[in-house]
Amino acid sequence: MRCSEVMRTMSHRGPRLPGRVIRASLGVSLVMMGSLVVGSGLAGATSTWSFRTSLAVAPLQLVGLSCSSTGLCLAVGSEDAGSGVVEATLDGGATWLEPTVMLSMSAVASVSCTAAGWCAMAGVANDGGPELLGSGSPLLGWGTLSVPSGATSVEQVSCWAPGACVVSGVIGTQAEIWTTLTGGSNWVAFHPRGNHERITALDCKAEGWCLVGLWSSMGLAGILRSESGGTRWAAKGVPPGTAAVVAVSCGDSTRCLAVGASGVLRSTDGGTTWIRDHLGHHVGSISDVSCPSSMGCVMAATLGTAVTTDAGASWSIVARAAGTAPTLVSCADPTGCVTMGKTVMRGQLGRLADWTSSVLPTPPSHLGDLMCPVAERCVGVGGDWTHAVAITSSDGGQSWATASIPTGIDDLATVSCGSATTCLASGTSTRGPVLISSLNGGQAWVSLAIPAGLSSAEGIVCVTSSTCALVGIQGRKPAIWFTRDAGATWTGSTVGRSSTVLSSISCSSVTTCMAVGVTQMSHAVIVRTADGGLTWATVSPAASGPLRDVACTDVGRCVAVGIDAIARSTNAGSTWSIRSTAADAERLLSVACDPTGRCVAAGWSTTGIFATASPLILRLPADASTPIIETNPLVAGFVTTATCANRLGCLLTSDYVRGTMVLTDG
Repeated sequence: MRCSEVMRTMSHRGPRLPGRVIRASLGVSLVMMGSLVVGSGLAGATSTWSFRTSLAVAPLQLVGLSCSSTGLCLAVGSEDAGSGVVEATLDGGATWLEPTVMLSMSAVASVSCTAAGWCAMAGVANDGGPELLGSGSPLLGWGTLSVPSGATSVEQVSCWAPGACVVSGVIGTQAEIWTTLTGGSNWVAFHPRGNHERITALDCKAEGWCLVGLWSSMGLAGILRSESGGTRWAAKGVPPGTAAVVAVSCGDSTRCLAVGASGVLRSTDGGTTWIRDHLGHHVGSISDVSCPSSMGCVMAATLGTAVTTDAGASWSIVARAAGTAPTLVSCADPTGCVTMGKTVMRGQLGRLADWTSSVLPTPPSHLGDLMCPVAERCVGVGGDWTHAVAITSSDGGQSWATASIPTGIDDLATVSCGSATTCLASGTSTRGPVLISSLNGGQAWVSLAIPAGLSSAEGIVCVTSSTCALVGIQGRKPAIWFTRDAGATWTGSTVGRSSTVLSSISCSSVTTCMAVGVTQMSHAVIVRTADGGLTWATVSPAASGPLRDVACTDVGRCVAVGIDAIARSTNAGSTWSIRSTAADAERLLSVACDPTGRCVAAGWSTTGIFATASPLILRLPADASTPIIETNPLVAGFVTTATCANRLGCLLTSDYVRGTMVLTDG
């Protein structure tokens, strides 16, 4: 459905096969979700695809939040699908990237970022054991840190410098504290005295000043303090009857707060002694506290957010909430605080009236289409069949942000960009097909008028910033429309018989285009125009099953793929050769080519047990030699769409059980 761009950066995406349709027709009993794959380098030896990041699709449960002075904030937890997940912002909480699944973890329990942006995470690995990760560039990837010897779980982490962290957890049934100054290469362990079975709170400051909250099954609370970066600890008393402390924070070496079911505890001697404080406001259950300065703290609770600028002598409410879910808070400094609960708030300690809300992105349950008009900049569209979503990436698919789209769209199926800034996308709503356009590379979209007679939009391709072609249905017949003014006006004509369905279109020039599909008898259909859509001729290859997708380069090389075959042309679609894949049980749904004619085809293989169909990625050499199966880490599902950029490499989207994946060539 796409052509080689004028900028010669990419070819094309895949067919429009909504996930529901795929699952219904195949009868595969898998919980499928939209996935994304990234790769590079089609030439040479077989590529090995590996995960770069993964976009969450299930509801999220966030349990930890940490912000650094660089504007980076990470919120961590898990999704209902059973994977650890991270929400990220680079502007102090004003906007948020799409949530990322941590593929090696079933849950993330805690996160801590230093002032410089080095971060560590603690949680549960997929095998149920403890796992620690660390990174100086969290959006680019994480490295595994060694887990302390004997640890059966790691629950909280707090770091004050890169590689300098305190971790709490359990050995058997007893609470344990470990400290590292070397990024986990060695640990110093400390076992709290008494029957303390849980460490409920942990916080370390830049100078290695740490507080720990303890709790036992006998209902006894306690606090430990370290002034030496967690290498030595001393027990400190709390008022009798104090319930579990769920969060602690010190603004400096003397003023500290501890919060929990007993309310607020305040210390003016660095945590040596504590007194119970009166908040003066009903805020519900207090769940978190962050003190970025000696006089300023932010307290998060189920019913609101409270701020003090006089070391707890008085409190002001900056936001009211209605709910029972815990609220998280983190302040990188007095000018950058973020709270996260039912809503997300951000603001400064000294400007209480200026706190504003932000919105976490709603991730797509599937990506219907994907395009990279220039290297590193990509646009994806999709949704959950009730709410459409458009996302953009400026780093080649490493991170994604949600774009602004018109309301009332149920799903977006296909997108194409004729320049670095001009894009068109099609989708569906309760009113019928929709078209939207963007003039800023997919960051914001507006509605376009629908071509007269269009009853269903199947695919779109933009050859230049103003010239695009749209394949769909007019009445009951397949039809193709052209625009020469970026979608302001369209001219179209029906093509073929009413029993034919065209699913994909691609162009090798502004006048020469090919559309592929299937007849009612499940035979391949290829139609071609050499005069910009004025006339169309059928050039279908013989003995071929349904064709799902086609990709052409501007040197006249075209590849079409389908359920049983791979079709090739070296003369801009005038003639085609066919290679049957039926004997190999290859079912190809999408193809993308770089400007030299080397292509990637994607789909699934039905070899083995059909109910666990294997994702399939094929490399198709430009010389039409035998396709090569690419190594990929997906174990179940379907690879459904593809796009290749000149310098970026190739990206694929996939229906897969673990969410929206991003892979990179290894």
